[in-house]
Amino acid sequence: MTKLKFGRGKQPPVISEEKLKRAKKYWKETLTTGVKTCNGRLPEEPMSDKEMKRILEGLSEAETKSLKRNAKARSLYKSEADCSTEGDKLAKKVNGLFFKTNPLHFDIFDGVCKMEAEVIQMCINLYGGEDIECGIIDTSEGDCIRNAALSYKKWAKEIKGITNPNIVAPSTFDPSLNRA
Repeated sequence: MTKLKFGRGKQPPVISEEKLKRAKKYWKETLTTGVKTCNGRLPEEPMSDKEMKRILEGLSEAETKSLKRNAKARSLYKSEADCSTEGDKLAKKVNGLFFKTNPLHFDIFDGVCKMEAEVIQMCINLYGGEDIECGIIDTSEGDCIRNAALSYKKWAKEIKGITNPNIVAPSTFDPSLNRA
């Protein structure tokens, strides 16, 4: 596949110091309303588990307060206090059990691979698929685009005999296509 290349675009317009000040003020007020400090350096001495827990609990509490203030966010995310159903409790426990795994390493993590295979098979059955059907679970837009491109690349080679396929895309394409 031919690698797509980024061209050198136009230079951004020059803006006045006043406009730059206003923009910085706007973003600071808009995006960091709850952030009082930002520690950009690693501590000189290792942090105790107790101190780390205190910091993380503080951040979690801040997120809960933010969710309470923001109706749009509440429709998308749950705070700790909202996670009260049995399903929520189970999801929290399962996430804790598997936080050390990586589904990309299916050769190492058999349990995660089995769960993924079962979810895919359930979806195939729900849609009336046949034994020849298969699937993949991905975690992001980039994965989705890359997996689709890789599937078409493999199909082109096996079915059409195309060994050096090209993708025609605009200059604003998703960078994940480069990785396909």
